Amino acid sequence: MNSITTLTTKFAAQFRGDQLRSRSMRGTILVTGSFGISKILQLGSNLVLTRLLFPEAFGLMVLVTVFIGALQLVSDVGVQPAIVRSHRGEDPDFLSTSWTLMVIRGAWITGLAWLLAWPYALIYDQPLLFPLICVSALSAFISGFKSIEVVVRSRNIALGRVVTLELVAQVISVILTILLAWWTQSVWGLAIGTVCGALAQTLLSHVLLPSQSNRFHWDRSTISEILTFGRWILLGTFFTYMGGMGLKAVNGYLVDLDTLSFLHIASLFGWMIGDLTNKILSSVGYPVLSRTYREKPERMKAILSKIRVIQTSVTTPAFILLALLAQPIIDLLYDDRYSSAGVFLSLLALNGAIGVLPMVYQNAFLAVGNSRIHAYVMGVSSALKILATFVGFYFGGPVGMIAALGVAGLLTLFLSQYYSSRHGQLSIKTDLVNLTIIATVYVYTLNTINWNV
Repeated sequence: MNSITTLTTKFAAQFRGDQLRSRSMRGTILVTGSFGISKILQLGSNLVLTRLLFPEAFGLMVLVTVFIGALQLVSDVGVQPAIVRSHRGEDPDFLSTSWTLMVIRGAWITGLAWLLAWPYALIYDQPLLFPLICVSALSAFISGFKSIEVVVRSRNIALGRVVTLELVAQVISVILTILLAWWTQSVWGLAIGTVCGALAQTLLSHVLLPSQSNRFHWDRSTISEILTFGRWILLGTFFTYMGGMGLKAVNGYLVDLDTLSFLHIASLFGWMIGDLTNKILSSVGYPVLSRTYREKPERMKAILSKIRVIQTSVTTPAFILLALLAQPIIDLLYDDRYSSAGVFLSLLALNGAIGVLPMVYQNAFLAVGNSRIHAYVMGVSSALKILATFVGFYFGGPVGMIAALGVAGLLTLFLSQYYSSRHGQLSIKTDLVNLTIIATVYVYTLNTINWNV
């Protein structure tokens, strides 16, 4: 009994204190817990909404989200990553100027969305997209006013209130969206709910995380530092979008709205583990790597390798289990109309297992300030994915389209490995073990799924 008590005490002690290791462990637990709750809320909301609305409504909102997401990413000059990695990341003038840039960016996104909404609606021959985009785009303008203290807390891996803010705002958004969907019985419930969620998050950020730096200010040295670092971030985030959410625009061009809604539902599950991995790495891993590079650069390779081993030992088994249980999960949670989503989910899960492998490498590129290489890798990855989508669809229809993305993800990993090896940061053994396992399950899945969905 004493030995158990001693072990428990030692384990709990790892989470106490203000050291980087303790903050990282607390941050990982907080991010993981909040992510789990967030996904439960998202799933619950989705299950309710699919019973209130027809599949076409979700297909339309996918196209709206893709459009606004593109504008958000092509305007991302790297303000938040710059705050996290900069030596001036807590200077009041630096933060006030950063907040000003975020407000300007939000206004720019909304204005450009209103300008381009009508041509976008014509491309897809969906007139309803025009007013939907005009309303939904208001969320970007509102979000630009969020408290800058949210980013400062992320820099310091002090995530307690940040997590609380996100969860409370999501609960409010889910409740309002469901009520609006029930009341309108149309896609407008989803669009207005998005705006309400952005408003709730922005207001709560100023209540829970107030800051004196939430003021308009223009410091030339700050602008120069952010734009020098962020010019490649801008390209990198755009390419990341084109290889992620942007593919949904391509999918919408190739398949009908019903199939697009099946892909949307499958992606909610298929990339869930990837979202969690990305969130932990951006909220904890990136700040840890940035601080390590600032203070103990000789420790970068060891820290990066340790993070990768921990990450892949969790993500690979989780993705494979999801792939094998894909169809039973869809059949359990949805009615017969959505059964085809199970086939897509099995492949998307395995694509996710490949897609998360280079994530730590990409965070390391940014942590050492090499945003140019990050942008290049993301650009090549995006081009490969778009090409794979068209080629896969031509030879194998919707299923072939998704399977081909796995090949694109593999080539992206190889490119990330190449640049990481040049900087002495490659973890080749970890990659080989995981790729062998994933490839075995992928071959089995391709031989057992129904290609005629």
